[in-house]
Amino acid sequence: MKPLIFFFTTGLFFLSHILVISGNSALQEIEPDLHDKLISRQTGDDQLIIHYWDKGGDFWILIYYDGYSEIRNLGEVLKLFDLFEGFRSAIINRVDKAYERYGFAIFRLIFGSLEKYKNAIKVVIIPDPLMPSIPFELLLTRNITRQLSYADYPYLFRELEIRYQVSLQAYLNEFVYPPKDSVVRLLAIAPGFLSGDTLKTGFKSPTFQAPLPGSLDELAFLSENYEAKTLIGPLATRELFEQIAKNHSAFHFSTHSDFDGLEQGLYFSFYNPSGIGDAYMTFEDFINLDLKASFIVLSACGQGLSYPAQKKGTNPVGELIEAGFDNIVFSFWEAPDVSTPLLMQYFYHYLSLGYQFSSALSHARNKYLDNCERFLSHPFFWGGFSVAGSGNKVSIVKRKSKAASGSFLYICFVIFAMLLILYFFKKRKEAVL
Repeated sequence: MKPLIFFFTTGLFFLSHILVISGNSALQEIEPDLHDKLISRQTGDDQLIIHYWDKGGDFWILIYYDGYSEIRNLGEVLKLFDLFEGFRSAIINRVDKAYERYGFAIFRLIFGSLEKYKNAIKVVIIPDPLMPSIPFELLLTRNITRQLSYADYPYLFRELEIRYQVSLQAYLNEFVYPPKDSVVRLLAIAPGFLSGDTLKTGFKSPTFQAPLPGSLDELAFLSENYEAKTLIGPLATRELFEQIAKNHSAFHFSTHSDFDGLEQGLYFSFYNPSGIGDAYMTFEDFINLDLKASFIVLSACGQGLSYPAQKKGTNPVGELIEAGFDNIVFSFWEAPDVSTPLLMQYFYHYLSLGYQFSSALSHARNKYLDNCERFLSHPFFWGGFSVAGSGNKVSIVKRKSKAASGSFLYICFVIFAMLLILYFFKKRKEAVL
C-alpha cells in the first residue's frame, strides 16, 4: 500500500505542474467572472485560497495567495476520491500508518510546501458542492519516520487557521456583504436519551437512540458559564424549540444526527419518548423556520460538507449558509460523546475571548490535546469538527458567578453606607453651625 500511495501521488504531483498553463483557460471556461473577481480581490498576504472542482472528470484546483494564482489539473477525480476516502477511513478506523501516509501525501499533492506561503496565517478551502471534502486541518506537513504521540503530530492546523466556504461566489460575497461582529443569544439543545428513548422518523419503525450523557455535561457547562438558554432532557422537544427559536441568534445542537437519503435527508433528533409528534427535524425543516442567526454548532455526527450532495445537488452546510447563518461548526464523522464535551468547552472559551471561529477551534484542539486522557488524543476523537462560513467574531456573554454577584452587592452596600454616613455627618455639622 505504501509504495502505491507514493507513486500515485508523485505522478499526480508532477503531472499537475505540467498542466498549470492549460489550467487557466479551463477555469476561465467554467467561472470566468468569478475567477477575474478573485484575482482582482486583494485578500492580504496572510490568507490563502484553495478552490477545487470537477471538469470533465478531472480534478482541478486553484491556489490563490497575495496576488499570485496557480491552477493545476491533479488528474482523474475518481483517483482523488479514493485518496480522500482512504485518508478519512484511516482516521475513523484508527489505522495510524495509513493515516500518516495519506495525510502527508495529500498535503504534498495540494500544497507541495508551505515555504512559498510562509506569511500565510489563514486558509479558506472552497470545494465545489459535488466534490468530496476532508478535514484539511488533519493533513500532515511532514513525513513521519518515527513513532510520535498524537499530540506531537505535525498537523496542518498548527500552521494555518482553516475554514471552509461552500462556493467561490459565497466567498466573494463576504466582501460585498461583510458579516458584522455581534452579541449572540444562544439556545442549546441536548435530549440526552438516558432512558433509551426511541425516535419516530420517516423510517418504517422507530429507531433506538443511544444515551448521550456527555451531551448533558456539554450543556451544563454552557448554562453555568454563559448567558444561554438550554433545553435539556425532556425539555428538548421540537415543539418547545420552535416556540422560542426566533428569540435567539445562535444555536447549539448536541444530539444524534443521521441521513435518510431516500426520504428525509439529513436530520437531527429531539426528545420524544411517546412517539407522538415529531422527534426529529430535517435540515429543510430547520431552514424553513427562517431563522437569521450568527452561527449554529452541530455537535453531532456528520458527513462533511459534500453530504448528501446526491439528494439535491448541494449540501446541508451550504443550505444553512444560504439561509442566513454566518458560520457553521460541523463534523466530518461521528462525534464521540466521550470527548466532544471537552473540546466544545475549550471552543466556547476561546470564542468568548474574541477569537474568530477558525482560530477558536484551532486553540481548542491544542488545549484539548494538552488536557485530554491519552487514549482520547487520537484525531478521531477531536479532529472531525471544522468551521464553514465567514469566520467573523461573535460575543458570547459570560454568566456572572454567584460569588461575583455577591461581591458586587457587598461593594454597593459599603458605598451606600459610606454615603449615608457622610450625609448624616454633613447634616450634623450644619446643625452645630
